Amino acid sequence: MNKEFKLKKSEKFQETFEKGKNIPYKNLFYVKYTKNNFDTAKIGLAVSKKHGNAPYRNHVKRQVRSIFSNLNLSKLKTNNYIFIFSKNFCELKYKDKKEILEEFYKKIINGKF
Repeated sequence: MNKEFKLKKSEKFQETFEKGKNIPYKNLFYVKYTKNNFDTAKIGLAVSKKHGNAPYRNHVKRQVRSIFSNLNLSKLKTNNYIFIFSKNFCELKYKDKKEILEEFYKKIINGKF
């Protein structure tokens, strides 16, 4: 995932997390989103401390960033997105995670969410 798509500011992350609208997806993760004033979409990733220690959580986030780097994120609407992953998602194999995130991405692009 390119730097231009990362949600870096703590204030924006918290604002999106608290005031954002929810999109649950197959009991694997949910996405909170709000409108932003940038030219591109901004994406943040979160894994709860309940799901493992820090190296494990960082491993999951690295996998997701790798998957997002292969997608054309410039097609996303200019929103702030925060992906919050469940334990079920974290336990999946990389191939399954990739298929699920690509499927979700296509639904967002097609306007089904």
